[in-house]
Amino acid sequence: MRKNKGITLIALIITIIILLILVGVSLNLLIKGDLFGSAEKAVEGTNAKVEEQQTAVDELMGELDEVEKEIEEQQRQQEEAEKQKNLPGTRVSENTKYIRDGKTAWIPKGFTVSGIKSEQSIEGGLVIYDIPEGTTVDWTNPDSVKTAYNQFVWIPVEVTASDTETSIEAFKRSAWTANAETGGERTTGLNTSFTEPNETNDTDDKTVIAKQIAELTKSIYKYGGFYIGRYEAGSETERTSSSGVTTLGIKQDMYPYIYVKWGDSMSSIGTTGALYLSNSLYNTNEYGAKSMLCTGACWDSMLDFIKDREHSVMDSRTWGNYSNSETFEITRGAYAVYNNNTLGSSNNVGSKYSKMKNTSILLTTGATERNCSKNIYDVAGNCWEWTTESVSSSARVCRGRQLRQQWFSQSSEQS
Repeated sequence: MRKNKGITLIALIITIIILLILVGVSLNLLIKGDLFGSAEKAVEGTNAKVEEQQTAVDELMGELDEVEKEIEEQQRQQEEAEKQKNLPGTRVSENTKYIRDGKTAWIPKGFTVSGIKSEQSIEGGLVIYDIPEGTTVDWTNPDSVKTAYNQFVWIPVEVTASDTETSIEAFKRSAWTANAETGGERTTGLNTSFTEPNETNDTDDKTVIAKQIAELTKSIYKYGGFYIGRYEAGSETERTSSSGVTTLGIKQDMYPYIYVKWGDSMSSIGTTGALYLSNSLYNTNEYGAKSMLCTGACWDSMLDFIKDREHSVMDSRTWGNYSNSETFEITRGAYAVYNNNTLGSSNNVGSKYSKMKNTSILLTTGATERNCSKNIYDVAGNCWEWTTESVSSSARVCRGRQLRQQWFSQSSEQS
């Protein structure tokens, strides 16, 4: 391409030299033979030819520029395709766009796209892992990865031209109606007694939550979604009371992080409750994401993403862990039995354990594929999940079995 442009310039220089020679000849003729008129016409004709050639050159240069732009765009697309191809299994050093099947997600700095094919689809539940830099991972052994590193699943949220950084139509708390074909439908008009903190001038910790929700909404507006823990929050050791703080993780085969309060009080986060633990998990510049307790809008958006004909969010007994669920089998992890409102100690599943109807058990995280939709486990049953919502000045809201409140001081069956 550069060579072609060079040839054109050389041709133009030769034309100018010829013009000078012609002018010299014409002047010579003028002196000798009074041919002024003939020389004038020759110059005009030559100038017109030069202008014609210059126009052709300009057009050619424009065409060459367009071709060059097309080649550069093709190269950019090829480089992007190669980058996307190599993203799975790679820890990213900056927030990075991820494209699959025409859909887009974002991978936060410091996280790794799953190297397991069934976890790479955005529509099917894109999974990212928190794997330390320089760590060698055997993706051919999924269990070794799922039990070792924190995992999160991308929840896409539709953002339209009418949305703003402070208000997204598709990102709101919802009421639900039954639909057997789709697993449930979101509607408007959720009980107004359920609210999210929106204080801006309070001196207590409710202001912190309000600011977090505002920051979350702004992030969703920019990136088109958010991540949610793949499993219920877990503890490396079995928790038997609300005293003390144990190591928290979002991994498979962990004991659910139960016996945990929402906070020290309705207006104080404290240092041992669900709100504090959620905020503390990711809050440094090492990562391109921050963690927080699930909001009501996040929960409903997550339900909207995972629901389908086989995973109803209106009656989830067929894929959840409830006392009145039909018998199902567990082949990994551990279980603890509820009996007379008392939770017993955990027992290893061994080769297989059958959870019978009308019995209540607590499972370790990700114990069975039956209780999974789009790579997210145990949304239906097992434990309640604290949210940032409140139902009154003295009660916070839990989700996960049915939409109802529990007092912030309760702690017997919450994660």
